[in-house]
Amino acid sequence: MLLVGFAVLLPAAAGAVEWLPIVQCGTGSTPCTPCDLFATFKRLIDFVLYGVTGPVAAFMIVVAGGTMLLSRGDPGMFNNGKAMLTNTLYGIAIILLSWMITNFVIKSLAKGNEFDTWYEFSCPAFLQSSGSSEMKAAPAVAPARRGNEPAPELVAALKAACDGENLSKEYNTPAGATAESPMLQQVITCILADPIVTALSVPRKDLYTYERDNPECNLTRGMRVCGMCAHAENSCHYGGKTGTLGAQAVDFNWNGKTVNYVTATRRVFTGAIIEQPECTVAVNGEARLKPGACRTATGEQGLLTEIHRTIINRNCSVKMLNFERDHTHVSSADCDTDVKMFPGLISPPMP
Repeated sequence: MLLVGFAVLLPAAAGAVEWLPIVQCGTGSTPCTPCDLFATFKRLIDFVLYGVTGPVAAFMIVVAGGTMLLSRGDPGMFNNGKAMLTNTLYGIAIILLSWMITNFVIKSLAKGNEFDTWYEFSCPAFLQSSGSSEMKAAPAVAPARRGNEPAPELVAALKAACDGENLSKEYNTPAGATAESPMLQQVITCILADPIVTALSVPRKDLYTYERDNPECNLTRGMRVCGMCAHAENSCHYGGKTGTLGAQAVDFNWNGKTVNYVTATRRVFTGAIIEQPECTVAVNGEARLKPGACRTATGEQGLLTEIHRTIINRNCSVKMLNFERDHTHVSSADCDTDVKMFPGLISPPMP
């Protein structure tokens, strides 16, 4: 209580942070309003979280450590210091977990990104028009602009409407939220021209290129104007930083099959490898496998290997090839990403 009282009496000039002084109305020509009650309560919570918890926890940890160091074989003194340290860490953990649980529950129940900043103060709507005629809602803190993000005023307007035509004009993206660039279509055709990849991959219609869960993200280059987006801002799935023709990336997924094929001709066949004449050689009247003559491919890693071979053998116009846990990501050469990546664990393609 002493700390809280001291913070309330601090002059405004001494406040180096937003929550000091805790009471910021009632002085000079700034009258207090019903909104200030909520603002004061918010600053009081911030003061306890940021101004009290950290320093007090640090002090208690130092005291606990000093007690343990100075115990000099005294079990009682050592156990007191240990208990003090443990309780302090438990207290910090409870405070942080409480915030995380609250954040998780609110964002899980809220629609879209309506409560992404629930922890920032805004005057309740039913109080904004009550009380003093001079009362105004607390001004919102303008977010920092990043890259080609539009002005905050326009973002606020688009959040209400999320009009596709306006979004595509502002971000210079195709009006159709499901557009694929011609270069990406050439890359996909080039890779699927290989019979092994075609046999291992899901059908062309199921390949993930543009975003499907929230199509507006394709119009905003992944910026969360109209909700959460599956990829990072300026991802090649959204055309990169400046692309204007649609998606420049595709994700390949394994279809669950196992494929046997002849290495030299890449001819797919069914049945056991040992039954194929191209794969065997007669030794003392027995059919044995020729080393490297035939292969078996399966799984996401197997699909990745065959895509890698195909890109090199067919010289497909690819800028980035990357295995992302449960799929293979491929970006076309037109995508203006700064990343160039090929998996380093894959052997060069066999002739």
